Amino acid sequence: MDEGQHACPFCGDATYGMTFASPGKGMCRECDIEYVFARGECRECKTWMVNPEFVKRSIAEQHKPGCSLRDDENYCHQTDDEVIRAMGYEPNDARRESIADAKGEAT
Repeated sequence: MDEGQHACPFCGDATYGMTFASPGKGMCRECDIEYVFARGECRECKTWMVNPEFVKRSIAEQHKPGCSLRDDENYCHQTDDEVIRAMGYEPNDARRESIADAKGEAT
């Protein structure tokens, strides 16, 4: 790894461009995309919800048939740890810090 580069705290790859500039905290572009999808998907049916204005369908209509979270306003992952698990990783401090950085909550 070159001076100033750091590995993504999710996948460990240092070859992708980092999307968040905080040294040692940012995630790679691929994990950033996974993060965005994990934040907006239904916990049960795993459908990624799109702004209803763009698709002309309500959030409830976007769930897969039979999804019990169809009418639940809290259909998406509620905590950072849930989002990390939805991305396919186990939570740890570096990953939590990276998400805090992505949300602008880094200390």
